[in-house]
Amino acid sequence: MSILSTAFVVPLAVGLHFPVAPIQMILIELLLDLASPTIIVLTMPNLG
Repeated sequence: MSILSTAFVVPLAVGLHFPVAPIQMILIELLLDLASPTIIVLTMPNLG
């Protein structure tokens, strides 16, 4: 989340256009929210 926030705050402070549209930011967050737990579960060693 901090990387996406930085990607929006820095261009705003400098006066440039945003690098991605807000809907793209929402979709990226949704994908990250789904991918993170999936990767953790798939890479954990079997404990049983």
